[in-house]
Amino acid sequence: MGENENRRTPTGREGAGEGGDPTAVEGAHNGRPQGTTNHHPRADDFQVVTELSEWLRIAAAREGKEVNAFAKERWANATQLEAAAAAGKTSAEPHTQLLLDLVRARTLLPKQPREAIKGYTRAFAAFIEQYLDPLNLLFLDQPLSTLDAALTDLDRNVTAPWLRTEGGAGAASTHMMMLVRAAAIAAVKRYEACNLRRELAYQEVAQAFHGLSPPAGRKSRTKAFSVTVDTLQDWYNRFTRYGDKAASQREHELLEHCLDNFADTSPAEIPDALRKLLPGWVVG
Repeated sequence: MGENENRRTPTGREGAGEGGDPTAVEGAHNGRPQGTTNHHPRADDFQVVTELSEWLRIAAAREGKEVNAFAKERWANATQLEAAAAAGKTSAEPHTQLLLDLVRARTLLPKQPREAIKGYTRAFAAFIEQYLDPLNLLFLDQPLSTLDAALTDLDRNVTAPWLRTEGGAGAASTHMMMLVRAAAIAAVKRYEACNLRRELAYQEVAQAFHGLSPPAGRKSRTKAFSVTVDTLQDWYNRFTRYGDKAASQREHELLEHCLDNFADTSPAEIPDALRKLLPGWVVG
């Protein structure tokens, strides 16, 4: 392993700097600065999350500290790191620099999700290059560089093939259309479970779609879109076929989700339950 033998193996719970010490941040403040977000609990209001209590107990014991004192210290460190990231601070310590970069990228949400993902991608790529595999002997940079290139292409309206929706770029393969198909067939199946013949169930579901408008921004692609008895029959068959014309695995998962939402609904309640499964679609 050479020089890597003395490197500290990251555990995923390193905190700010070595041993979670935020003073590794160049120019970090020693007081309690204002962070870049307001959703973190105050240190003196900290409540141990059940899932982390065992880790906290072990980590605190390793440093010879009481659990509550250790937890408060961690929250204080996190708040200090947030402030350092907001102030544009850097660190010579790779773990701390990674955290600073990740925090800065996270603050781009929700307004700039693509830039936030780019920031995460580049932060981890830099960490790999500088700390995990400086000689690139394991080519660990390849997945991240592929993602970064694809995100950059999106800015130029170029979509990498592996980012395209199932079945190509057509409107019928979008998540919204998969959800519409799954919800409609789930409604048909619910009518059948209520002892209505399938042919009549098709009519009831088609009627439920009358006057239902697609979400804003999709009308240009779906203004001629309508759900008829024949449409529903084709969709129903899609879920029972095999091969190229069969429903995708994702559509089957959506169908199961929709069936769960129709559980225990009466025939009179099915149209309203169907509409609730189509976010953004409105009557009128």
